[in-house]
Amino acid sequence: YYLPSHILLSEIYLKLNLYNKAVQFLKNCLKIDSTNTDIMSQLIKIYSAQKKYSESLELIENYQKLNSYDRESMLLKVKALAGI
Repeated sequence: YYLPSHILLSEIYLKLNLYNKAVQFLKNCLKIDSTNTDIMSQLIKIYSAQKKYSESLELIENYQKLNSYDRESMLLKVKALAGI
């Protein structure tokens, strides 16, 4: 699979502030590995920064199913709910 190259490309796009491109590659990563919490976390942070709270919440819920006791995801969920 091309997962490492997609992750690397998303990081490059993030550094260039090309968030939509980064999101595109991270979504492709999730298609390859839908249980990768590192990818989910990065995507959640981008959505939150863009104030796309609905998208963020959906991912947070999936993330918490895999990592239910993660404190950071709980905080991100509260922020997303407050933003709606």
